[in-house]
Amino acid sequence: MSTEWQIYTLHDPRTKVIRYVGITEQPLAMRYAAHLSNRCNGKKREWLLELFDVGLKPIMRRLALFDGTKSEAEDVEKAWMDLVTAKYGADLVNVQKKTRKRKANAGSRALAAWLSTHLYTQAEFATVLGVQQPHVSRWLLGVLPRINIALKIQQLTGIPVDVWGYS
Repeated sequence: MSTEWQIYTLHDPRTKVIRYVGITEQPLAMRYAAHLSNRCNGKKREWLLELFDVGLKPIMRRLALFDGTKSEAEDVEKAWMDLVTAKYGADLVNVQKKTRKRKANAGSRALAAWLSTHLYTQAEFATVLGVQQPHVSRWLLGVLPRINIALKIQQLTGIPVDVWGYS
């Protein structure tokens, strides 16, 4: 079943650095309130308590909207986590989820993030690339595109071919 998901971040108000990337199908205000209720464990709890101790709260920002299944939304979330970590060196406080059998690679996660940010459907992206939509679905699930297609993806999106394992 397809649902509208929001991909969001929590920033440290002191440094403006992203500390958490999340997904929700709830209104952002509700999800923000859940974060502030402080019912979490680990690094996120420690970070929130540190902010609360000095009278601060994290800043929430929506990154993108995504229409898809929970599994697809989790892939997009992971892609954003990878992107934020790689681009900004962020020390995220997200709890690492169990790895699913279907393991997306860095290329598939980067593509999922790009599609959600630029509001492309898989079908629209396939049309632009001149391929069939099932190919895009397979790439998002971790199947590597051929090198010539990876080069086209790089031209269109800026996602370097080396994230797919090509040099």
